[in-house]
Amino acid sequence: MVPLNIKDLKRKVANKADARVIYLLYEGQNTEPLFLRPFLESSNYISSKEVRFKEFEKNGRDIGATNVEKLISLAKKFKNNAKEYKKGFDKIIIFFDLDVFKNNQEKINGLLDLIDNDIILAYTNPSIELFLLLTIKNSYENIIEPRKKEILKNEFIGKKRYVYDLLLKTSNINSKSKDGQVALFSENIEVAIQQENLFINTYIDKASKELTSNIGYIFSKIKNNDFYIQYKSKK
Repeated sequence: MVPLNIKDLKRKVANKADARVIYLLYEGQNTEPLFLRPFLESSNYISSKEVRFKEFEKNGRDIGATNVEKLISLAKKFKNNAKEYKKGFDKIIIFFDLDVFKNNQEKINGLLDLIDNDIILAYTNPSIELFLLLTIKNSYENIIEPRKKEILKNEFIGKKRYVYDLLLKTSNINSKSKDGQVALFSENIEVAIQQENLFINTYIDKASKELTSNIGYIFSKIKNNDFYIQYKSKK
């Protein structure tokens, strides 16, 4: 039995019954779902009736699963065992932070050997807080770019990681909290998508040396019904 529950995300745009289903599997229990759920339920950015979104809810021993390899394994088990999953058509997106790899490019590259075309990796380096910062207008030039080295190192400031502390001081919103305030960032996801496209590396094979996020890239691909995901740079 696959230890995952599935929750439909209600959207303003009615979905066709035979639409492509995009399943969402999050590394974190609070930040990512609380941030992305309002965007996927209410935004008209992705207006296609051909797409439905469903969230995985981890159960039992898998509730605290944050290991990316473990999440990929869960995704594979689900798609291989679930009758409702349409192989080669439906997709599973795994959202996770790359900071656990401590900028080890060899280990980061190894993730690509574990996935197939049904599984999409959505990542940030060092963490999701980088993408949350990008939702603030002109934040790259005013906040992020002057602190690129510090954000990439992401060392501890007291008990907090640098980028988490920077976001907290900038927005006065605790991205780790269960109170749901992180959802406020979702109102400006299109700002983050634009800034990511202009300023941030999206390639996983360059992630160890550059601030990285491909979340905006993934959503822009879905918007255009294009599921060819380019993870590697053209060297």
